[in-house]
Order: sequence, then structure tokens, then C-alpha cells
Amino acid sequence: DNPGYELRSQTMFGSTLEKNPNIRHLLQQTLQRTLNNRFCYIHADTTPKNVLLENSSVSFIDFEAGTYGDPAQDVGIMLAHYFLLIWKHPSLKEKYLQSAETFLQSYLSSIHFKLPKKRFLRNIKNDTAAMMLGRVDGAIEFDYLKPHQSEVRILVAKILRTDINNFHELFGIIRRSFS
Repeated sequence: DNPGYELRSQTMFGSTLEKNPNIRHLLQQTLQRTLNNRFCYIHADTTPKNVLLENSSVSFIDFEAGTYGDPAQDVGIMLAHYFLLIWKHPSLKEKYLQSAETFLQSYLSSIHFKLPKKRFLRNIKNDTAAMMLGRVDGAIEFDYLKPHQSEVRILVAKILRTDINNFHELFGIIRRSFS
């Protein structure tokens, strides 16, 4: 096992399980699916700070958490960071959502292997929620979220409890939460 990936798992699931008994079973299901759905190499730290852009070229850095895993985790981590940044800069909400949508569409259009669409969608949704919760209740908390912890927890519970049929519905949940 990769110690960098173990830190990522602790960030997403560690103390969040104890601190959120009302959604513990949903977090445990998400963790179990993440551990059981390993079928390709993932970066496992796909945050905006680890992506470099130059002209039309994209490069990733910071590979110490990389492991064989569920690609939905990479997507969920990135989406979570864009969504959380809305609390830091509310006036940039649409720009963060547009960046998240652009990332998601670029990712989906560049996949060269078959994904189980419905399961992949569910896993992205749940991994996004788990990472968001990890940034208020996990091993690595974001200071700018401290005044918004209860709002994040409410949003995460809503995301985990809602079945969605497409990514538009996930983005709709986020947009309505900041209206």
C-alpha cells in the first residue's frame, strides 16, 4: 500500500465517520466502493494546485498519493475543491462552477476505456461529497471553511442522499446551495 494514498483516504474518510453519525453508513458505503472499484492508475490528489496549464497543454504534479484505484475518486477530489472554493470567494461561484464543468467534460472526453456509466456517476457524486466533508472534519481541514462547517455538512448529506441521473443534477444541487 502507498502511504500517500493512505493519507488521502484518511483525509476523505478518517475522522469524518465518527463526526457524522447521521451519514456514517453512506460514507462507509462510499469508502467500500472506492476500495473495491480499483481498475486503473489514479493520481489521488487531483486538486487545482496540482494541475499546470500552459497554452493547450495540461500537466499534473505531486504523484505521491498515486495508486491503482477508482478514477471516480480523481474526479470527485477535483470537483470537491472547486465547489469548496465557492465558500472562500462567493463572487466567483460561476467561474468555479464553470471550471469544474470544464474539467469534468475534458476528463470524460479523454477517457479511452469503458466505464460503467451509472456506477461511475454515483461514485463521483459520493467521492465529491466525501472529499468536501474531509476538508471540514478530516485529517486536513481548510481554515476558510471553519465558519461554514455546518453548511458543508448539510450539503454533503444532501449530495450523499440524492440519487442523480446526470452531472447536471449534481451541479444543480451545488448551485441551489449557494443561491
